[in-house]
Amino acid sequence: MGQIGFEDCDTPLNTRLSARYKRSFAYPSFKDRIPVILTKVIDHLVRDKESIIAHFGEKAREEVKNVIGYVSQLKNELMTDKPLTELSSLGSDHELWNRILSDKTKEHSRPPTWFQTEWLYAECYLYRRLHEAFLQTEAIKHLDPFHWQKTKALENSLVQAEILAQHVNKIVSNNADSSETEQLFYEFLKISLWGNKCDLSLSGGTEICLQENPLNQVLKYDSFILADDSQCVLKHLADSPKGTIDFVLDNAGYEVFTDLCLAEFLLSKFDEHKVLFRTKAFPWYVSDVIAKDIHYILNTLKEKKGELAECANRWQSLFDSGKFQIVENQFWTTPCVYADMEEVDPKLYGELKESKLIIFKGDLNYRKLDSDINWPPTTPFSQCLKGFHPAPLVSLRTLKCDTIGGLQPGKAEQAASQSESWMVTGDFAVIQFDSS
Repeated sequence: MGQIGFEDCDTPLNTRLSARYKRSFAYPSFKDRIPVILTKVIDHLVRDKESIIAHFGEKAREEVKNVIGYVSQLKNELMTDKPLTELSSLGSDHELWNRILSDKTKEHSRPPTWFQTEWLYAECYLYRRLHEAFLQTEAIKHLDPFHWQKTKALENSLVQAEILAQHVNKIVSNNADSSETEQLFYEFLKISLWGNKCDLSLSGGTEICLQENPLNQVLKYDSFILADDSQCVLKHLADSPKGTIDFVLDNAGYEVFTDLCLAEFLLSKFDEHKVLFRTKAFPWYVSDVIAKDIHYILNTLKEKKGELAECANRWQSLFDSGKFQIVENQFWTTPCVYADMEEVDPKLYGELKESKLIIFKGDLNYRKLDSDINWPPTTPFSQCLKGFHPAPLVSLRTLKCDTIGGLQPGKAEQAASQSESWMVTGDFAVIQFDSS
């Protein structure tokens, strides 16, 4: 980033998103939305302090107080656009973060500030700083400050989940002919796509209550998919040898429930070897999936009995047998774009090279796939990936920020004529495939 100061304009084309551009989505996110998220963390710790102490022990009393102070200070630093500072030596990733900060400081001859640096970097840094608040404790080191929001979101979606569970239970127990399997594939892919609307980060942590039948949603929202490569995905799955499917997950709650449905369908109807669910290493972007969120949803659904329990018990058996596996990696909680993965984490890149298909869920994964650049919308998706080609991949994303590529001429203009905020509300979506 060159000069210091705000500019009253959209993010220029071919430039990384930044809150310095006051008409970008990054600016109101840092000005309004993210301070609300931090306030909700503080409110939760204040409101539920006694129950936290009861669970983690008396030592947690002082630690909760210290974390509240830390998060309050973090919120102030953000809102007053202070320079970003080094992380402590806590956490095995601190050297990477501090090296990135040092490089940015040298590049611009000054430390980056919240609003003046790249939005992706600053936003990821915020969640890493929030994690640091808990790393500095002992009793509450593993407390997830967003867990209560994720559990409420799951509870609010149980009616829709049960409709979907009944559908899945019927399908996996029946043999379908090839034409029926094809249609069911499109259905489950799009159910997983629209599950991505349930994002607590976009809503500022506000509870999301689903109202629609998820099976009706597929047809109703089809015209809002601006790029649909689902036929290419199906052809790749059908024409390629059986293998491993990787899900790089986004949101907990209802969305990961839809991902589990799609994963089981791929195992049962395409006879793939296994499915890897790649999760974040620690609480991230409010509702992003960490390993314990998957365990929580399985245990919760088992207790609900009926169709939901039937699904959960079957999925538990798949985890027990190794057909489903949870894989945690710290790369997903760095600010690095995926074009840099091969250099930053060659081991992870090598693992992904073994995948038959990598399914990237959601907006943050998309931002890292396309390097968080304001591309001209007609820029080919493969070009936006900037050389990231470990294996065939597909992005299932509802749009929640102002970066996109891979659209046919006129599609962006058509969406803009329907809604000025088409890029940021989660109402429009893409299914974009790259065969590498």
